Amino acid sequence: MRKLTQVSEQLGSKNCRAVYDLLDQACDQMQDQLGVNYQKIYMATSNWRGIDNKITEQLSEAKDNVKYLQTLEKYLEPLYVGNPETIKETLPALMNSIKMIHTIARYYNTTERMTGLFIKITNQMITNCKYNIVNFRNIKLGLPRKGKMGSLSDPKMEVSTTFDDAGLWDENKYPHDELIVVLKSCQELKEAYRKQYEFTKERLESMPKARQFDFNATEIFGKFDLFSRRVRKLIDLFSTIRQFKTLEKHNLENIDPIVAQFTQHVSSFKQKINHPLLDYKDDTFDRDFVEFNVDVSRVENELTLYIDRNFQNIINIEDSLRLLRKFRAILHRDNLQSTLMKKYDVLFSQYSRLIAKIEDEYQKKRSNPPIVRNLPIVSGSITWSRHLFHRASTPMEQFPRNLLRSNETKRTVKQVQHHNRITYTLFYFEYEWRQRWIVEVEKAKAGLLATLIIRHPNNNKLYVNFDAEIMTLIREAKCLSRIGIEIPESAKIVLLQEEKFKMYNAELTFVLGEYDRIVNKIRPNTKSLLVPHLEDLEYKLRPGMNILTWTSMNIDGYLQHVHAGLSKLEQLIININDIMENRIENNLKALSKTVLVNLPTDSATYTLDDFVEM
Repeated sequence: MRKLTQVSEQLGSKNCRAVYDLLDQACDQMQDQLGVNYQKIYMATSNWRGIDNKITEQLSEAKDNVKYLQTLEKYLEPLYVGNPETIKETLPALMNSIKMIHTIARYYNTTERMTGLFIKITNQMITNCKYNIVNFRNIKLGLPRKGKMGSLSDPKMEVSTTFDDAGLWDENKYPHDELIVVLKSCQELKEAYRKQYEFTKERLESMPKARQFDFNATEIFGKFDLFSRRVRKLIDLFSTIRQFKTLEKHNLENIDPIVAQFTQHVSSFKQKINHPLLDYKDDTFDRDFVEFNVDVSRVENELTLYIDRNFQNIINIEDSLRLLRKFRAILHRDNLQSTLMKKYDVLFSQYSRLIAKIEDEYQKKRSNPPIVRNLPIVSGSITWSRHLFHRASTPMEQFPRNLLRSNETKRTVKQVQHHNRITYTLFYFEYEWRQRWIVEVEKAKAGLLATLIIRHPNNNKLYVNFDAEIMTLIREAKCLSRIGIEIPESAKIVLLQEEKFKMYNAELTFVLGEYDRIVNKIRPNTKSLLVPHLEDLEYKLRPGMNILTWTSMNIDGYLQHVHAGLSKLEQLIININDIMENRIENNLKALSKTVLVNLPTDSATYTLDDFVEM
């Protein structure tokens, strides 16, 4: 349009119009003459007029084309400055604008021009993909763009179709995980582009009177299909390299020879490639890639044998499932995935034997479950059943859900049903123990209503009247709470008073021990003197035998009162014992040792006066 505008302006200038007018006048003056000069002037004037009309028509067409093509500019801009993801977002609007041009444009709606426009868009998409593949690290880091990718604002700018992609082999510069993501985004762009084109074409077909998209799809998408095929091979190549790199990092036993063999094949393949990886027009890569895949197949056969050896002797199903899941996460090629899926059948058979073993163990020991040391019977029985439940359920949870639902595994339905039956049985076993314990809680709580002290009917001795089931209840509640079982509110109330009950039990045991100790200090000959005091102490102990229970609020005051009575009685007994020992018994002992008569040992006789004097 710019060039034609300049020509049109020049033709409309003063000098050009003067020449044209002169020739026109000359032709009018010489129209009666039929000489050679008249014919030359007439032909020149006619040619001038024809060219002028053509330029005017072509300028009108150029202006009309520019008017419509300018509507595409904002949608074409991502092809030059964006990435495959941003291009995909603009595809619907771009295709809609192209449809509008094809429908209402006067000049640009021909099949040749529209096909040419689509081809240019396709080529620029390929160029954009190449640029983003080679420079994705710099783009991610926000570095300035390098290289030339064309520009809408500068039509003269060179559009480079080749990029230096030799560095794609270097995993340090181009991490394969990120590179594969970019390559997949390029494939997705091609699919989205083709899908949006087909969608627009179908919409036009639903309107028979509208101009249809009857373009040659091969011309439009042919190059993109070739480029996509090359990208798909690169994804396969770098995925395989990443697969074996990851396999090497897991340090599996005896895997090094297989990884070394693969590394050697990759090095040989690199040496054969002496052209850009993204040059999809060069088919030497395709031939070398076929040979590389043959070599990789041999390595994968070795890897398959390695996997088979790892699953020959299955000791622990969970470990085998974890190993299998690790292999599936690392190995993505179809043949390896097929081999790994077959291993699930082996593990299913092993799992079936495990379920049968668990069921036998449950049937043998359910009446007398083995209890872990230091656990009470209820929590111990539930822990045992949960252990069996974990052994049965954990492997089943690790089997893929789609494998369990697929038609190919209908033969495993019995195993799944067997699993469901044993897990339900174990669940019901735990439920029964929990319900039984709730009943025992209510029974044990009745022990809290007993009196603090009780007298033995046979020996008339006082004992602490504390039900041992209370401590068992507290122990069960603590253990059940630790394994995640919700305990009843009544059990929680008892559990919260654990320290108080222990303290009262210890205090009362100590009080009765002191009572026995103090009473045993009473001398038999003074017991009758202390009968009132003993009755007073018995009176102080009586509330604990008749009134106070373990839920009473004034137990502390009771204990303090009894302690005071014991202390007073003990002091009285000490004083009495001291008087008896030091004032009476010692004097009597001294008096008993006093010699009143010193009888002579000889046989002499004494008179009364002499005897008295002696």
